Amino acid sequence: TSFDRPSLLSRLPTALALPMHFEGYNWGYLAEPEPVLRGRRVTCPRGKGLGGSSAINGMVYVRGHDRDYDTWNAGFGDGGGGWGAADVLPYFRRMETVCENALMGDDSDILPGRRGTDGPLQVKHGTNMLG
Repeated sequence: TSFDRPSLLSRLPTALALPMHFEGYNWGYLAEPEPVLRGRRVTCPRGKGLGGSSAINGMVYVRGHDRDYDTWNAGFGDGGGGWGAADVLPYFRRMETVCENALMGDDSDILPGRRGTDGPLQVKHGTNMLG
């Protein structure tokens, strides 16, 4: 059974979404009908087995879109909230060290120089445990 030992499927970073779709790994809970979603019930994945939901979740690092930060900043009225994309970029750069592939992508990006190279957070592309 899925409780005896961890499945290879639940340990593959590149398969992070797969266990959520199998009854053997996910309890399959649904939220109550949401009026703002025209009564739709949203899935609420919850993992079975040792580690619970952490057994079916992957770890993904996403910064967010510049427009989101600029919109939040504009919500402060005078725009002085310090949450604009240009305001938070130095903090993202200080916090991360990206892998070589990401640096090559950053160099060819329309806005180069957006990735950090000596921060404590190691940002890498997922690896496939199958080779």
